[in-house]
Amino acid sequence: MDEALHWTFDDNHRNQMPFFQDQLVKDGGCLSVIPGSHCSPLHEVLWSLHGDIPERGAHLVAQPGVNPFGISAGHIPSFSVETQPGDVVFFSHQLWHASFGGRSGRRMFALGYKAKPTNDIERRYARRFLLTQK
Repeated sequence: MDEALHWTFDDNHRNQMPFFQDQLVKDGGCLSVIPGSHCSPLHEVLWSLHGDIPERGAHLVAQPGVNPFGISAGHIPSFSVETQPGDVVFFSHQLWHASFGGRSGRRMFALGYKAKPTNDIERRYARRFLLTQK
């Protein structure tokens, strides 16, 4: 089983719509979210869980056994979004989310939606994001 190393979010107001082709349950790879984590002050309190931004989460990648809240990432209180084949889930990427206990080969397609960048910071972010997608 693959275990997520961290919780993540996208701070650039993106929305996602994953389509699931497999049944996914708690501890079996389903999407887990921390309700209300897209709002202040909870959003900022959870920063120490983040591992995608190297300058903010390098300690989590370098020392994966370190648990900032004294418990493993899979034990952070959250809501598991269990799905059946054909289910679609809409969620904001500003919401802290993760997946735990999944397996390689899970089938899912996802569409991401983002508003058109309106300033140089957003354009740089969009350019960087698009160049890292495979």
